[in-house]
Amino acid sequence: MEIKLALIGVGAFAEKFYLPAIAKYPDLIKQMVLVDKNLDRIKKICRMFNINNYSENYKEILDFVDGAIITVPNYLHFSVAKDCLMKEVNILIEKPFVTSYKEAKELLAISDDKD
Repeated sequence: MEIKLALIGVGAFAEKFYLPAIAKYPDLIKQMVLVDKNLDRIKKICRMFNINNYSENYKEILDFVDGAIITVPNYLHFSVAKDCLMKEVNILIEKPFVTSYKEAKELLAISDDKD
């Protein structure tokens, strides 16, 4: 079974830590989708890690991936995670998880409802 994974937010942390670790798994990296609003940066990182799939809009790819690593700025964690969970995409979120207790409760409720 092939797992399709998105990396949403392709900043320095994603480039220096996540992608080198994922690159050790060729079957996973070839199914990877990079998502970032900075198209020039995405193309550069795709070339560095031999990734063919990218998008500027994470909502466009949610129907096509099994999981997402969310490495966007903290204030965006909640909205991106919520959109992923609503589409039943498994998530891993950089810390902090979200910026408020209320947001955390809402994401947990959505996750529980989707199980």
